Amino acid sequence: MIEKSNIISKVNIWRLLFCFTCLVGLATIAGFFGKLYWLFEIASHFRVQYLFFLLLFLIAFLIGKKYKFALIAGLFVLLNTATILPLYFGSAQVSPKATRLRAMLLNVNSANRQHDRVAEVIREEDPDFFLVMEVTGTWLTKLTELLPDYQYKVSRPRHDNFGIAFFSRLEPEKMEILQIGSSVPSVLARLKYANGSLSVIGTHPLPPVGAEYAHSRNRQISDLAQKVKQISGPVVLIGDLNMTSWSPYFADLLEESNLRDSRQGFGIQPSWPDGLFFLYVPIDHCLVSREIKIVDRRVGPSIGSDHFPVTIDLAIDSSDL
Repeated sequence: MIEKSNIISKVNIWRLLFCFTCLVGLATIAGFFGKLYWLFEIASHFRVQYLFFLLLFLIAFLIGKKYKFALIAGLFVLLNTATILPLYFGSAQVSPKATRLRAMLLNVNSANRQHDRVAEVIREEDPDFFLVMEVTGTWLTKLTELLPDYQYKVSRPRHDNFGIAFFSRLEPEKMEILQIGSSVPSVLARLKYANGSLSVIGTHPLPPVGAEYAHSRNRQISDLAQKVKQISGPVVLIGDLNMTSWSPYFADLLEESNLRDSRQGFGIQPSWPDGLFFLYVPIDHCLVSREIKIVDRRVGPSIGSDHFPVTIDLAIDSSDL
């Protein structure tokens, strides 16, 4: 009886592992159909997590000589790998004559009180301009006091999580707050640099935590693409877009705006959520027009927020304009 029970137990374990494999596989496939239903789009964001678990299942099936199960797991491994691997290729060659600029984006979390820590990290990175999201009146006052070198700024602080502020050492031709596709504020700035001017759009759409919010975010993403198309010259779009590079709406944004993902050639670089490494996803973005090359891109240290800051080194070659 004991031997029979052990055999049944072993069979059930393999079946259970295969059931988990199928569940992760279904989530993998659902992510490709994100435009059909907002929950499917949520499924597109966790490609790394799917790959991790599917690799574990694949190894277990191979060790257990369950080759049919291993084949299914292997197919799902390949699907997820095919979406992740391209981010590690495609970095551009940078001309030594190009103008170098440094950008930074920080979702500071409206409830965060580590103002000095945030200012310290900004000073260490020494960006030419930076975008701050979830800015309250207190955050705006503190950053203005702690970072006096950034004499040009535009802001719209709020009591919720959608206040925004933009700071620059570069002299602006214009800086304004505007609404792009939703009720949350965005920033549009045109900054002077040695050989021309650079347009920067900073934004923070609503998170897709329900059908209504998802629709609002998607409408804003679509309107952002149209806004970019109206701007001449080099453009940078930065912000917490509340979607990853694997969202079908992100793919639409790249195609419709003709911008490039700054992650290209630098890998995944997850930026959220700090403290929950098993859920890490890349939702803080910097997209650039074709005239701009990415010299370096990196995720910064913890700043007391649920997001990590992101720093991007840009190169603008006047010969490409």
